[in-house]
Amino acid sequence: MSISDSNQTGLRVLGRLRISRVREESTSIERQREIVQNWADAHDHTVVGWAVDEEVSGSVDAFDSPAFGPWLTDPEKIDEYDVIAAWKLDRLGRNSIRLNKLFGFCREHDKTLVCVADNIDLSTWVGRLVANVIAGLAEGELEAIRERVIDSRRKLRHDGYWTGGRPPYGYKAIRLDDGHKTLVHDADTARIVREVFDRVVSGDSVGSIAEDLTDRGIPTPADVVRVRNGNPKNPPTGAAWRRGTLHDILTSPSLLGFAMHRDEIVRDDAGRPVRKGPELLTADEFERLQAHLAERSKPLDPTRRTQSPLLGVVRCDECDANMHHKAQRWTRADGTDAVTRYYVCPENHGGQVRAAELEQLLETEFLEQHGDREVTERRFIPAESHERDLADAQRALDDLTRMYATARSNAARERYESQLRAVDDRVAELEQMPARAARYETIPTGRTYADEWRDRDTEQRRRLLLSSGIVLSVFKYERSNAMRTHVRVPLDWDGTGDAARLVD
Repeated sequence: MSISDSNQTGLRVLGRLRISRVREESTSIERQREIVQNWADAHDHTVVGWAVDEEVSGSVDAFDSPAFGPWLTDPEKIDEYDVIAAWKLDRLGRNSIRLNKLFGFCREHDKTLVCVADNIDLSTWVGRLVANVIAGLAEGELEAIRERVIDSRRKLRHDGYWTGGRPPYGYKAIRLDDGHKTLVHDADTARIVREVFDRVVSGDSVGSIAEDLTDRGIPTPADVVRVRNGNPKNPPTGAAWRRGTLHDILTSPSLLGFAMHRDEIVRDDAGRPVRKGPELLTADEFERLQAHLAERSKPLDPTRRTQSPLLGVVRCDECDANMHHKAQRWTRADGTDAVTRYYVCPENHGGQVRAAELEQLLETEFLEQHGDREVTERRFIPAESHERDLADAQRALDDLTRMYATARSNAARERYESQLRAVDDRVAELEQMPARAARYETIPTGRTYADEWRDRDTEQRRRLLLSSGIVLSVFKYERSNAMRTHVRVPLDWDGTGDAARLVD
């Protein structure tokens, strides 16, 4: 079909080749190329270029397609051809509005448009009408394909199959005998998940673990995918681990083997989570991990080194504000540099206190008053199994309620209503059962604070004091060297030690 006279000879032809998926054998790029080349040879035309777009959907505007677009927008390229030739109309696009935009371009620039397999003359209004009908049918076919794909993937997800994309960290996709895909543990990344879990519940921060993974050259989730794909054009970048990336992995229910879609748990008709693979952590382990992460929810990383050995520990005895650590540089008489550190009240109560003096004072007073006290550890006691089930059911109820409120089709609403009824019945049943919340218990360690103090470095000692709730209150009288100090402990302090030391 053509917009101008297609019976001329010796014209310059631009071959338009497009395929949505490389696997489409019946309309392969080479087959399309052969058809267009044969047509050009039969009409004594010369192919001067090929606009080849692979893995490009028919819904993409021709002017935006990677290979075809520049031939329609670059003035120099526009002057290089007289004819646009394609195998069929749908190789140019499946959207009637966008195809008419291409038709208008051809009329404006006096280009001939040829679709070899279609016999329609676009130089007449009847031909253009028929072309629009074909384009409309193609557009409808595209929408039908899209709906079928969405429905198929939804069915596969609810059946526990993997529908594609990047597998959750710790998993890899394998193909089953029936052609479907499922997820299984990936030995290398599953081992990292287990290591990170053990370290978090042992007291390491997510930030420090991320730094360690980077230092050891452990690939990030994105690099794991790049390694698996083996595409030389998209090699691993060696990017650093980020705290947020690792935190997202540790808080995802995918660790329990649950199927996820758009960050939501996929649920069956009864509202129960659908499993897409074996669990990486047990339910008790996942619950314990979330409890540890919640305790460390403050944005600052508590394991990061600080220049202040008493940050958060020493406070003003007048206003109870955390005293600020400052350093003053000066030059000695012999020309060497020196630094004097001191603590001051941010509200300017009293004078400044030399840091070395205060730090030594704290060590002396703390060990004299509490050095022989035994350190205890906090043991995590998970909730009763039905308590966890109730929490899961309530989350399911919240998720389904939210999705029901945004559903637009009657089919979706009916499905959510059925799931909501089932989950509501489950919640009511669980609420009648006796519940016991997750909690911590303290157990003796056989070690005293003096023992721990001796074996720890400066930062670890600060963390020990912070986790125990111990505070050194200080007030320095400005007109003398007198200083008022006392060690404060919580009224209900029972000797609980470093909160970072948790045991199973």
